[in-house]
Order: sequence, then structure tokens, then C-alpha cells
Amino acid sequence: MAAWLNAGRLSAVASLIGLALGLTLSAHSLAAEEVLTAVPASSASVAGLPELEFGAIASAGTALPQAFLLSDLPRVLVLPQPDLRQQGQVFGRMVAFMEKAGLPRTRVPTQVELEQWRQRSGQGIERLTLGNNLEACRLARFYNLAHWQGEPLSADESSLLDKLLRWRVLARTPNGYVPGEGAVIVLSFPLASELPGCESCRVSEADSRTILAHEYQHAKHAVDPALRHYTEWYWFNRTSVLLRSHVLRFLERRGYDTAQQPLVLDEFHAFLAQSGDGAWLLPVEWGLNADGFDRLRQDFFNGLAVFGLGKEPETRPPAQTNHQPRENDNE
Repeated sequence: MAAWLNAGRLSAVASLIGLALGLTLSAHSLAAEEVLTAVPASSASVAGLPELEFGAIASAGTALPQAFLLSDLPRVLVLPQPDLRQQGQVFGRMVAFMEKAGLPRTRVPTQVELEQWRQRSGQGIERLTLGNNLEACRLARFYNLAHWQGEPLSADESSLLDKLLRWRVLARTPNGYVPGEGAVIVLSFPLASELPGCESCRVSEADSRTILAHEYQHAKHAVDPALRHYTEWYWFNRTSVLLRSHVLRFLERRGYDTAQQPLVLDEFHAFLAQSGDGAWLLPVEWGLNADGFDRLRQDFFNGLAVFGLGKEPETRPPAQTNHQPRENDNE
């Protein structure tokens, strides 16, 4: 999931929450990879949902279907949310359980525990998540643990479970819930909206598009094992200890549990791919200036092109094998 947006009306949200936006691969990424590679991409026919190209979503505005699949990225389900409050009510506890520091990872927090954590962290329910990316295996784990520990679901969590079963994102077995034959990852994002009495909860059309674009990058990372492998290799072999420490502090300030390596790598990729919009990430937060950040991005994506995972690079990747910020990169 994701916490960012350092500028504009949502800056207050980002300063308080972590990019709970989708959130991302957890310690169960191996199970996710097995599901992703084992089941053929037939989610459209299985779920009976409409399909939209990612590029066509912006022009649809608030006339989007309540649920749809991406036609240009297989097995990705998108659930637009009316506003940040409704999104938080549906996904807030899931995101907190999966990604937020200071909460248990081996059991679903009770509503009382979640409320106490929100009070300590200063996060209202509408500020708990800006957008989400939740793999089917992580959704199954949330519902299984809640069931086994006897933790009641909220009305919104229960309603979502019914839909995920109907759309075959999840399946019920004698032992519990498992990923189904439908989508392997669920994205959510808020539509343009305002909440009375909460100026920082206002979402413009541009904000909505930016949030969805970030979650889209998480989806690309989730459905492509080679991209995940490359991101991991790049993080440990092409970046400096100094840069990694800046990125980790950046994520920690936004509430992420950085002990989860797959989560860190997913966010690292998503922020790099989402560059060019200062509302998402100011380069100085990674100890870089604009030029230094651009060089980092170019090195990352040129490496992908060299490995045949993207278009041919416009320039050859730098010979330097460990990205060390130049002296003035953090100005």
C-alpha cells in the first residue's frame, strides 16, 4: 500500500499516513508467485466483470463501473471507492494488519486494538489508506486468520468477502479461504470527492488519477515475477547503503513496516516508476536532487531494457555498479 503525496491538498494525509496504497508483497510472496504462475489468465470470463484499458479509466471519471478488470494487465481487479472514508472502512484494517508498523503480523488486530493504534499514530479511518494493492493470497490470509481466531468481521469486510467469493478472487475450501481462479490482485483508489469537515481528505480528479497510477505500478510488480526478481537484484547490487538507508527512513516516516523486505522492494519500484510528480516523492527524501533521482531512474529502467524486459535503452546504463549519490545530489 502507499503513503506519499508531499504536495497539494493531500499532503496532510501523506504526512500522517503511510502509503497504504497497495501495499504490496508480504512475507507470503512465494505463495503469491506460485499462484500467479500456476493458473491461466481467465479472470474476465471467470468473474463476469467488465474490462477497461488503464488508459481509458481517466476519461470515464466517476462513471466507472463499481468493479472492473484491466484489459491490458491480466488478472487485476480494480475497485473504485466513493471517497477516502469509505475506502478506509473497507480496507483499513487489512492494510494496517499487512503493512503498518506497530501492529501484530501473526493475527488480525481487533477493532479495539486498531482504534488504539490509530489514536497513537494520529490517523483517522479516512487517513489510513489512500489506495491499495492486495494480492489474493494476502486477502485469503486476512480472512483465514480472522476466522480461526474468532475475530468478527465488520459489515464492510464481510461484504467485500462475499464479492471476492462471487468474483472467484477467493475460493472457500474445507480448510479455509484460498486464491481462486479470478484476479490475483485487487486495486482500490478513491474517486474525486470531498468529505465535510475534512479538508485534507479532499481528492481532486488529478489526485485520483495519481493514486491509481501508483497502484497500477504495484500491480505490474505483483504479476511479473521477473520484474520482482530484477528489483531485488537492483536494490542489493546497484544501490548504495546510503541510498537504501534514505529509502528505508522515507518509508518508516510513512508508517511502513520496513522489516518486510518484499514490501520495501515493491514500494521502491513503485516510487521510481511514479516519478515526475513531485506530489508523490521529493528526491531530497531519498537524499538526492532532481538530477540525481533522474539518473537513478534511468539506471534502473535501462537495466530492465538491457535484460529484455522493456524497450531498448536510449543510452547505455552507467558503468558504475553501485549508485552513490554525488556530492550535490542531496542539495
